[in-house]
Amino acid sequence: MTNAQSSSNDEGQISPIFLQFLDCVFQIVQLLPDCFEFNLEYILEFSFHIYSCRFGSLLCDTEQEREVMAGIRLRTYSIWDYLDSKPELKNKSFNKASGALLMPLPTLLRNVRLWSERHCRFSPKPTLQLSRPTTDFLTHKMSSASLGSNETNDKE
Repeated sequence: MTNAQSSSNDEGQISPIFLQFLDCVFQIVQLLPDCFEFNLEYILEFSFHIYSCRFGSLLCDTEQEREVMAGIRLRTYSIWDYLDSKPELKNKSFNKASGALLMPLPTLLRNVRLWSERHCRFSPKPTLQLSRPTTDFLTHKMSSASLGSNETNDKE
């Protein structure tokens, strides 16, 4: 393999697996916020720096590659030091002795929600924030649509 082939393959090495893992952490933290030393903003801030290359902590594939081959620790900042320096990212309601157990899987799955702060942040359209389940929202929309058609019939 030539250097040209190697560099073209490296560009496609970005994988969303770590972001998916952070989404799972987000889901658990939003269900059990008192069980974590960090808050949702911590995860959000961390997620924006996964591919930013601003911090050396997330570059390269292995610790050996970071230290020996690239010397990254000497040339970049640590994301962990950066996140730890921001007190607003710490969970003030953290309860070390909470001993919470995870809910059964069906209950957990019913509480999964879109991480709109992350996935819709740069959306050109504002996202709809649902405060009630989707079925209630659709029922409400259908009933108000039928009321609107009744009002037009009453006016005639």
